[in-house]
Amino acid sequence: EALFRISNTLIGENAVAKDSFALSGKEPLFLTERGVYAITAEELTGEKYSQERSYYIGGALQNALGKGEAVGIVYRDFYVLALNGTLYLLDLQQKTYEKNSPYSSFQYECYYWPDIPARELWVDGDALCFGTANGKLCRFAVNVDDPESYNDDGAAIDAYWETSDFDGNAFFKSKTFTGIAVRLAAAVLTGVKIFAQKRGIWSQVFDAKERARYLDWSYIDFSKFVFSSDRTPRTLYGKIKIKKVDKVRFRLQNKELNEPFGLYAFGLVWKEPGSNYKR
Repeated sequence: EALFRISNTLIGENAVAKDSFALSGKEPLFLTERGVYAITAEELTGEKYSQERSYYIGGALQNALGKGEAVGIVYRDFYVLALNGTLYLLDLQQKTYEKNSPYSSFQYECYYWPDIPARELWVDGDALCFGTANGKLCRFAVNVDDPESYNDDGAAIDAYWETSDFDGNAFFKSKTFTGIAVRLAAAVLTGVKIFAQKRGIWSQVFDAKERARYLDWSYIDFSKFVFSSDRTPRTLYGKIKIKKVDKVRFRLQNKELNEPFGLYAFGLVWKEPGSNYKR
């Protein structure tokens, strides 16, 4: 018997959350069991199929519980997905071409914000808003120059960026680290403390203190007062001494109330003698 297709079909992963669909440019994004996918068209035939777009957080999304309750929207240049107390963000302006995902033409840069109990998402003017399961309505601040935008409902935000283990050119060689550098976004109130993990133990090796702050008469905190008027990103350098280690991991952290934390670059000064590491 002759059969004729009378409805469109989609090749690829199936959606698992009906509220996760959002339009990004010309392609809809949605959540599947394997991550965020997009519906796209094959260039020659025009046939629709799905491609992965969240490779860099795919593992976290696959392991997340409650996928059927996920909610997604497009906010500014981001696809934002609320799932099980975490917001997952795909930067729609930052495309990368990942060789380990050969069946997708590109991936988006990805981020996540933990401990955000969002059950619903919407946009109010320029602000991203969310509702919680117990009925609270919350709004993210939009004034980036106001220090009071940088708190979690009145509590300090523990913001940090952690490197992987740095083991130099040869992992089995002994290393000595003598300097550390960071380029920090300037703000009325800001700072960074840098910690190093040596042989499994964390210790502080650098404190920027007031060196990345500038004076703004609209907000004065005399305990953190400075006279600088330079609002450009600050390159800060400090001497450290970490001797005869095989590897070191670094954490750049700011957990002060009402202090933004913008990081542009991070660098190290180190040397690798010819001796092998011994412990």
